[in-house]
Amino acid sequence: MKSFKDCVQLLFSNTITGIKVRLLCTFAVVAFTSSFLVYLLFWLHLSVGEDDQFSDYLGVFQNVAQQYYSGAQNQFLPLGANVSAYYSIERLQEDIPGRFNVPVGETDRVVSDDHRHFTVSHSLFKNNEGQPIPLFLIVETQADSFIDISRNILMGISFVLMLFLIMVLRYVLQRTFNHLMAPVSELTQQLSIPNDHQFSVSDDSVKELRLLTDELNRYKHMKERLAKQEMMFAKYASHELKTPIAIILGAANLMGMKDDAIFQAR
Repeated sequence: MKSFKDCVQLLFSNTITGIKVRLLCTFAVVAFTSSFLVYLLFWLHLSVGEDDQFSDYLGVFQNVAQQYYSGAQNQFLPLGANVSAYYSIERLQEDIPGRFNVPVGETDRVVSDDHRHFTVSHSLFKNNEGQPIPLFLIVETQADSFIDISRNILMGISFVLMLFLIMVLRYVLQRTFNHLMAPVSELTQQLSIPNDHQFSVSDDSVKELRLLTDELNRYKHMKERLAKQEMMFAKYASHELKTPIAIILGAANLMGMKDDAIFQAR
């Protein structure tokens, strides 16, 4: 099992494996960043449009609250587990102490005196006698979880997107990298093993690698031709030098045989 130091050295090495690992890490960072940006943009959209979503959510109960107004007791009508309708500000402030200064036709956030958070929609409608009746649709923000559910769904989608991008990019990178680097590894192996065969790569290799292979074969042939020329030159040169060297050696031996000056001069 490789140590952390070995992994770091492999990551920053200039080998094919090191480059492959760095590319995989780069694509993983790109996938994570893309997913995070997607989540951040949609989360900002949800946060900015949260009031509109609460307004639409409460608007669903508006017709129900108007329809059952006559059956409301004490100006209060529960419409659901979390949504309530109040038909007077006094009744609302009696149940929830606070300042509910929400303009008519708008939806706003309100914090009660006991530090609870509510979303309040204020509207007007007319009863059977034509009198205007205020309608306060109120939901406790902490009790309503559909925004949180949307955020959880968004986070899940972003996580799945990140995993999908990592797997797809890894698969594409693996195929592309193998297609590009497999001939290089093959040539490296052929260079490391002395042989008399020509260098070769697969036919589906990129054009540049095929050109490189042809240049290596041309260089190999030129080197072999130069080596043969040097061997032939050495052979012929040694042959041509043998005769004068033999004559010189013979004359030197004769000179050493007698001390006669006339003989040595000849």
